[in-house]
Amino acid sequence: MLEGKYPRKRPLIRGDRFAARWQCDWHAILMEETTSKHFQLLREMVPKAARVAFLWNAPAKKQLESADVAARKLGVRLLSLEVNTADALPYAFDAAAKGGADALMVALTAFTFGLRAQITALALKHRLPSIYGLPAGAVAGALMSYGPDDTEYYRQAAVFVDKILNGAKPGDLPVEQAMRFDLVVNMRTAKALGITIPSTFMVQASRVIE
Repeated sequence: MLEGKYPRKRPLIRGDRFAARWQCDWHAILMEETTSKHFQLLREMVPKAARVAFLWNAPAKKQLESADVAARKLGVRLLSLEVNTADALPYAFDAAAKGGADALMVALTAFTFGLRAQITALALKHRLPSIYGLPAGAVAGALMSYGPDDTEYYRQAAVFVDKILNGAKPGDLPVEQAMRFDLVVNMRTAKALGITIPSTFMVQASRVIE
């Protein structure tokens, strides 16, 4: 399991198909691979969303590229919002409003995760339905989140530590991807935005925040 704030300069684990990638933020890699699902969920929740703003910072370049590909496939216009400082967030949301954004997708980096409360508050202020890649985003106020359950990572980490303490070499341990992905829906945010949650979401949701 790999989780880090910045891209690595060399692969850390031999034999794994992700090892050749320079960026070893495990959550970010998963975000790249679930971008299409995020767009699908946004379109189901907000069918008329024709323009989706994508909030990202420098380490999320690959996520932006994935989002652009997914948006083109769905016929959605992607509005890129690059933000690298907290002070720039309000200006990014002003740009989203001027660009006619109908919804917001947030890249997953240490920066956006740490500022999730501010980002979700601004999204609500600008009446933008938003989606995060981790449950903590929905808990902070995003309309929804779809991604791996954080607690599973900590359980896996405990297993890895136990194996290493018992003599296993870190480089020989296989990487285990998240087996469970959770859809979390924030009903308070939906109500504030005037959005009626489709029944299909209630069936799929792993957690509903009332």
